[in-house]
Amino acid sequence: MGGPWRSRQFDPLAWQPPAPRLEVERQTAESRSRGDCLLGIAVAYVVSVLTSMAVMLALLKAGW
Repeated sequence: MGGPWRSRQFDPLAWQPPAPRLEVERQTAESRSRGDCLLGIAVAYVVSVLTSMAVMLALLKAGW
């Protein structure tokens, strides 16, 4: 082989393909990311409700 493979001293005979990933690891990673996403949505919802209530109370106090 030539080109960049030779300049990086790639040895095709010594190369080992990466080991297959376990299905359990992938499922736990997916469940964690889903949980993080749902938590983020819930926090954003609560913050938006509190912000809108604060704005409404500020407007009522100002006499609008």
